[in-house]
Amino acid sequence: SLLKLSNRLVSIREKERARLTRDIHDGVGQGLSTLKLLINLNAKKLEPELSEMLKSEVANTSTTLKSVIRNLKPIEVASGSPTQSIVSLAQHNCDLAKITLIVKQQDYVQLSQEHAYQVYRIAQEALNNAIKHSEADTITLTLEATLKHFIVTIYDNGKGVIDTPHHESYGMSSMKERSMIIGATLSIQDHISRGTVIRLEVPYHD
Repeated sequence: SLLKLSNRLVSIREKERARLTRDIHDGVGQGLSTLKLLINLNAKKLEPELSEMLKSEVANTSTTLKSVIRNLKPIEVASGSPTQSIVSLAQHNCDLAKITLIVKQQDYVQLSQEHAYQVYRIAQEALNNAIKHSEADTITLTLEATLKHFIVTIYDNGKGVIDTPHHESYGMSSMKERSMIIGATLSIQDHISRGTVIRLEVPYHD
């Protein structure tokens, strides 16, 4: 019963993500496009410095908006492997945050569409937590295929999560919930020297 409830809650969240993505794209996105057009059409009427400042602000806001949409929108995992999607997301978000990303291993696996999708969302949450809260300057990502499991490890060299307000945050709860749905094992612990290690072990079969 608990598993069915978790599945339903996750499904509701994903539908809400999709709705928000559409609303943001159609509303804010179109509004920014219109604003950019108006600035270009009226460039000669504006002071050159003001015109450039407005163009810069619109461009920066558009970049931020694209990043928000990228994080919200449902992904397609064409091959059943979330590997490339996770690596691309990590590179994109670390570049924005000016954090060094090290990809130690990126094995490809064949998972069901649902499992691949949930693995991607767990990795996304783990990466976002590391970027927002760890104060790390380096994140190391490993995606390893063993005989029985697909293992995703995200290590940051930040301040660690134990005894911090974020240890049992909504994001952490969501990660544990998604792990339970796909029968995966999730561990979150401070590294022996410095930082945090998040390790997800996904079985190939239910």
